[in-house]
Amino acid sequence: MTPTQDDPDTDRTEYTQEDFAIGDTVIDREQDDSEHVAVVVNRPPMAAKDWEAYRVDGEAVTVADDNPDYDPTANVVVVIYPEDLEEWGIEWDGDDPIVLADAPTGIAYAFPPSRLEPVGTYSPDEESDTPDDPSQATDTGDGSTGDDATTEPASDAADDESRSQERLESIAAVVEELNVDDVTVDSLREVVIVEKLGEPYDIDIDGSVDADDLLAQRLEDAVAEQLGS
Repeated sequence: MTPTQDDPDTDRTEYTQEDFAIGDTVIDREQDDSEHVAVVVNRPPMAAKDWEAYRVDGEAVTVADDNPDYDPTANVVVVIYPEDLEEWGIEWDGDDPIVLADAPTGIAYAFPPSRLEPVGTYSPDEESDTPDDPSQATDTGDGSTGDDATTEPASDAADDESRSQERLESIAAVVEELNVDDVTVDSLREVVIVEKLGEPYDIDIDGSVDADDLLAQRLEDAVAEQLGS
């Protein structure tokens, strides 16, 4: 669960997702290690109350559930620690959002924005920080700790399915803001179906749309801007 603070700083800035840019370096205000920075890699249009952080006995625990002292309606900020980026081996300049469905399982963590403190800007040429305290390595970063969360081994297929579902739900959340009539996630076909004036548009998991008109272009552009292609 979320670590409690004995003496919370009531004067500290309460950030929102808009206060963070892709590539910002941040620290967790509730951790003692101020040198263990993470990097903002995505700003999905999804509230803390809707973002699943992990599961316990098969039950989903959202970021809001695990962070009851923070605004559950605030959109989350997703970070990855530099050492995990290095181990992943991705060539990323810190300018564009990382597609979360492409990230290895367990390295991307969602935070309530007001739990984070911006401290700088990511540079891929800098050496990544490593935690001095080995116990820091077990922190899940999304407001839960390794001791609190019960994790179950999952097959690669289950991991892929979970990432695909997360990607589809993120796409759906983006296009719902575009004044369309209906948005449906089809997990079996791995598409998001958008309807406008009775006309269906299928958005593939990579963000491409099976049509060639102005709305299709708007849909593709919105997904690419928010989530990457």
